[in-house]
Formats: sequence, structure tokens, C-alpha cells
Amino acid sequence: MLENYENLARFSKEQLIELVGIYAKNWLAMDGVWFQSVERRDGMEAAMYHDAEAWRRFTVIEAKRIKEFLRLPERAGLEGLASALRLRFYANLNEDELVIEGDLKAMIKALQRGEVIAVPIDQDAKEAGVVSP
Repeated sequence: MLENYENLARFSKEQLIELVGIYAKNWLAMDGVWFQSVERRDGMEAAMYHDAEAWRRFTVIEAKRIKEFLRLPERAGLEGLASALRLRFYANLNEDELVIEGDLKAMIKALQRGEVIAVPIDQDAKEAGVVSP
């Protein structure tokens, strides 16, 4: 149970959904603030390195927690991946679309600023047990 459960329980469902949006924006702001802090002190290369490392580790943690929340089986397949992706914290800020191509490769199309960015499933998603190796 959350430490703050009683305080949160007094809000309506709509207010809690709004609060999730606020938390998501705060989370994104923190991501940018720490990056800029490292960049100012140690330069862009160091900031990029630490950003990649943080995201590599965070995505595994986030995927495992969502997988547990959804009670997904050990190898949930592409359907499980699609369910989990919809619950990422970042999903509260950007609209994503999962496209499964004929050879069962999965990619995420981030519909952001009219730009489509394809991200193939990587080793981290496999390690988190969301997709089969």
C-alpha cells in the first residue's frame, strides 16, 4: 500500500487521473533537469552516456512493475507488450501506436510533433520478460 493512501483516497477518480498527468509532467521535467545538470558540469557526451544508462535501467524496472501489476505471464508476447506499453508513465504524455509487422517484429511509432520514430524491441524488453528472446 502507498504511504500516502489516505490522502489520495479523498480525491475523485477524475482528480486522481489529473494528478497522474501532473506526476507524469513532473517526472519528465526531472528527466530534463538532471540531464541539463550533468551537461553543464561534465559536458554533452557525459550527459548522453548517463541518460542512456539511466533509461536502459529504468525501462527494465518499469516493465517489471507493470508486468506484475497486469499479472502478465513470464513471456507475455506481443499482446502483453502492447498492454504494458499503454501503462508506461511516458504514455500519459505522448500517444504511441504499436505496429506488428508480418515477420512479428514490433516497433513503437511515437506520434510526436508529427514525427514518426521507430524503436525496435531491444534486449531490455527481453530481460524484463515482456517479450520472448
